[in-house]
Amino acid sequence: MERAWMTRRRVCFFLFLVLLLACGSLAAELYDFEDARFDPDMVGIICSLGGVLLCLAALLVVRRGTVVASEGGLRADAWRATLLRSGGLLRGCLFLLMLLAVAAFAASLYDFEDMRVDIDMPDALFPLAAFFLLSWLRYRIRVAAAHAGESPAAPASQDRESRAVPSHEHARMAQELEELKKRVEIDPLTGLLNKAALTEKITQSLHGDDTHCALFMVDMDNFKSINDTYGHQAGDTALMRTGEALREAFRGHEALVGRVGGDEFMALLFGVRDEADLEAVRRNLRNCLQIPIPQSAEPFTGSIGCVLHEAGESFESLYARADKLLYEDKRRDGNSPAR
Repeated sequence: MERAWMTRRRVCFFLFLVLLLACGSLAAELYDFEDARFDPDMVGIICSLGGVLLCLAALLVVRRGTVVASEGGLRADAWRATLLRSGGLLRGCLFLLMLLAVAAFAASLYDFEDMRVDIDMPDALFPLAAFFLLSWLRYRIRVAAAHAGESPAAPASQDRESRAVPSHEHARMAQELEELKKRVEIDPLTGLLNKAALTEKITQSLHGDDTHCALFMVDMDNFKSINDTYGHQAGDTALMRTGEALREAFRGHEALVGRVGGDEFMALLFGVRDEADLEAVRRNLRNCLQIPIPQSAEPFTGSIGCVLHEAGESFESLYARADKLLYEDKRRDGNSPAR
């Protein structure tokens, strides 16, 4: 960290020195070195022992975290990380200090050596005040740790950046994400669904309760001759017009329509309940598949295979039945209906 005025190692070294001093103070409160005899002072012992515990807790916290100061003071995210990692340890040390304060308060009210009540109000006030102060600190650490844990994965800097993003930027990002999703699912030439997206959507639809639907397979006739005779640009134009013809044929119906590759198309049409409905849609589709080709008097036509979905039937089975009827129709050059 640039211009850091205290590193973790220096903090640990400083806390270790303070810990040694606190231990020396505790020893002095327990033993009178001048008279070479034990002369414990309960209040002094409480204060010294509290200093030892706080130094130990601070050492453990600093060793476990990266609490260092920068030119702007201690960072908010460093405090948050400290509370999340060591809040329980800090509260535990404060609880021990509260127990020691209770013991000091009891010692100021009762002489345990002579087994008699000996109230010393000045000495009693200090541990009592310390008890309430430690209780308040323990409560504040618990509240702060709970608040820091509400968003532990988002640093303060990211939080500020998130709040700084205007609402219109969020809308723009959502729109770009939606456009990206469309580019992944849409065939760029025809504007229909591509094979992967169409297959996934059809498979999901067949798992629903509504089984009144039909699968249509379309294979355009003599597409290679269009590319060879008039060029690939004419072939692309023919495919784009085929996509428009499919939209027109299924207009007014709920349908999933896509290009599955080359000059092959597939559609799942909902609301088709019987063979009469299927035949009406098939005839309308065949009429729409009369695609005019520039520089040619013959239209660009297509072969059709269509089947009704049976209850519980999988997509693979439905596809195989429609594909079989498609090639039967193609062998007849698309001049007779596929049943």
